[in-house]
Parts: sequence; C-alpha cells; structure tokens
Amino acid sequence: MQVSMTHDALRCELRGAFIALEDDVSCTAVLAEKCASPRSASLGYHQEVRQRTIGILGYGHIGKEIAKRAVAFDMRVIATARSTRSATPEHLAWLGTSDDTMQLLMESDFVVVALPLNDDTEGAIGEKQLEAMKSTAVLINIGRGKVVHEAALYGALKEKRIAGAIIDTWYHYPFMPRKADEPVDELKPSRFPFEELENVIMTPHMSCWTDEHLDRRWGCIAANLDRCMAGSTLDNIVPRPKTTI
Repeated sequence: MQVSMTHDALRCELRGAFIALEDDVSCTAVLAEKCASPRSASLGYHQEVRQRTIGILGYGHIGKEIAKRAVAFDMRVIATARSTRSATPEHLAWLGTSDDTMQLLMESDFVVVALPLNDDTEGAIGEKQLEAMKSTAVLINIGRGKVVHEAALYGALKEKRIAGAIIDTWYHYPFMPRKADEPVDELKPSRFPFEELENVIMTPHMSCWTDEHLDRRWGCIAANLDRCMAGSTLDNIVPRPKTTI
C-alpha cells in the first residue's frame, strides 16, 4: 500500500509566520527592542524585511514557495537541500546542502526551518548552530519542533543571543503520551515557558490554516484517488521508514 501527503496544499505553510514579519504589531513585538536603534524603538518604528537575507533550511515544496514570496519582498534568499543541483534555482542567491548549514546561519537575518523530522534532522539546530546566528536574527520553525533543540532554543531566546523566534511546530502535543494526572488542556507545547518570553510569537501548528488551504488539501486527495483508480503513480508518496515500530 502506498501512502501519500498533500504537499501541494501546504505550500503556503509559512504564510502566517512570514506575513507576520511585515505586520506592525507582530514585528514590533519580536524585533523592535532587539533590532531597532534606541531612537527608532522609542518612536515605535520597526525594521523592514526588504534587502535582508532569509535562509531556508529545507528547500522542498514549502521552501520553494517561501523563496517566491520572499523575493516579492525584495529579500535575498539562500537555502540548503538534501542534494546538490546542477544550477542555482530561480529566486536563490545560492543553494547548498546540510554541509553549508553554518554558512547559511551566519548570513541570514531570518532563518526558516522547513525540515522534516527524522534520524538525521532531530536536534540538527542546537547550541552550536544557534550561536552561529546573528544576534539580530529571527528563527522561524514551520518544519518540526524537535529539529531545533528545545533547551538550546529557549536559552538563546531567554538570554537574547538571538533577536526572536516565530514557532509554529512544537515538542509536545495533546495526542502524545502524558502523565495520568495531567489534563489535556494543561499540556503545554514545551517543557520550557516560551510563552513568558517577549521575543517569541507562538502559533499552535496552524500557520497555514485557511479556507483555501483546506480546498487545496481535498483537491490533492481527490487527484490522488483518481490516479489510484487509473493505476497511475501517486503524487507525494511518503518514503518507507528505515526502521519499523
């Protein structure tokens, strides 16, 4: 049996988080105190994303759509992918592999984590990687929570070693195992109090939730059902896991 994903429906995954960077209230909350000059901050000004560098870790379906939108904001876009390409893709200043992660982190004003969670990516962004980021940089995680080391990220944000974070994917979810006496409505997304930090925007894994997103998702499912009935190869087939549970 083949299992597929609705990648096409998720291509706008970053919409909420990315557009928040251009929103006066959200951008001021995350960046004004950390990135603006004292004069600008006192007047309520905030910085722009124009002519800043956005680095995308994971240049897949979602990463490509992010790059397209970032270019519309006149941003410089760099990215990493699993494999090398014969030519630099449209919209990118350069495309590297995981070997170039540190270089991407050092160059970027905004780092977007769009990586899947697997044995190779879990904890891939840890203390060393966060230290490589600019002190004025913002990390945006719309991939999977555990790709970024939980304690290391909280420490970097609390100690203001990076300017801020926009986090949509988390470490704990209501359907995950919990203590018998722990009510579901009291289960927090992390063992660290990210919600107490002033330089964090939190969303509950829903940055892509729109009416149009649901339409695209069902459209992808219907199209794959048609392919299945016709005996054709499905789109976006999920690779078999390396190990079985």
